[in-house]
Amino acid sequence: MKRHLEAFRSALALLTILPGGRYSFDKNLSGLSSAYYPLVGFILGIILFLIQPILLAYFEQLHVNIILFAILIVLYGGLHFDGLSDTVDGLFVQKERALDVMKDPHAGTMGLLFSFLGLVLTLSAFAQIKDMSLVIAVLMMSRFFATFFLFRCDYISQNGIATKIKDEINKAHIIVPFIALVTMSIFFNMSLLIVLFFGFLMAQSVARFFKHRYGGINGDILGTIILLSELIMFHVVLLI
Repeated sequence: MKRHLEAFRSALALLTILPGGRYSFDKNLSGLSSAYYPLVGFILGIILFLIQPILLAYFEQLHVNIILFAILIVLYGGLHFDGLSDTVDGLFVQKERALDVMKDPHAGTMGLLFSFLGLVLTLSAFAQIKDMSLVIAVLMMSRFFATFFLFRCDYISQNGIATKIKDEINKAHIIVPFIALVTMSIFFNMSLLIVLFFGFLMAQSVARFFKHRYGGINGDILGTIILLSELIMFHVVLLI
């Protein structure tokens, strides 16, 4: 139980700015922490779910959802948008220079542009969602995709936190959260299986593209997978 708690705290520290997180690495702990990424998404969603009725007492639904979206970005420190920006910058240079460009802390014009477009499109869908419990599901699913493709794809960086996680992750860290997501969808809202399906298609497309381009993925690409799968899933939620 103590190792599971430490693994969860490690996932919380890696993916959010929430208090209580503490990143640590020892044998199997980082792999185990990846199984808790969906739980981190659940916690982010629960926070929004609890704040929503408080804000609705003072503001209209649209404005409340915009505030909640801003809170969500703050809670995960804008981490995934930084990854999207770096990933896009790497697409507008020669393949041989892409990884160096992605490591550059300065954002390029195209990275900023695509991050802005992704932000606007995601916000547009998010702002129209009335049932915040569906947002909880989406945040869980998108972070599961990060775990899944970290396991499935080769990792192109030779050092860093994600490299350690990749070395330690195993099938159990994928199967258990996947079963939990499917079970949740079946018992809570069967339509969430459709959301999961389209989110996976987007995540798979992104992973395949970068596997073909670079031979694998890295942390920035995982952030891109999270954001683009959320973009699709939020739009699907509006249709179900």
